[in-house]
Amino acid sequence: MARSVHGTTLKAGCTEFYDWYNAEHRHSGIGMHTPFNVHHGRASAVQHARARVLTTAYTEHPERFVRQHPQPPTFPTTTWINEPEKEGKNSMTA
Repeated sequence: MARSVHGTTLKAGCTEFYDWYNAEHRHSGIGMHTPFNVHHGRASAVQHARARVLTTAYTEHPERFVRQHPQPPTFPTTTWINEPEKEGKNSMTA
């Protein structure tokens, strides 16, 4: 019985972590977006909103941005967990 209770507790903890990781945590590899927003096609809207906020900040306080007009992090055109090998490239070299 204790094992079942522990398994239930563990599963609840993992579910909580996965929910945070996918819906709240911003990932650097996908332009500081959440996987949820990328998967559901919301990243573009978030990217535009970030750009508007940065433009407003720059307009109101240009002295804070000494190098250039601020831009949100770039959003990659493709993302991979394990990128497929490119044609002609062999991972097994002699």
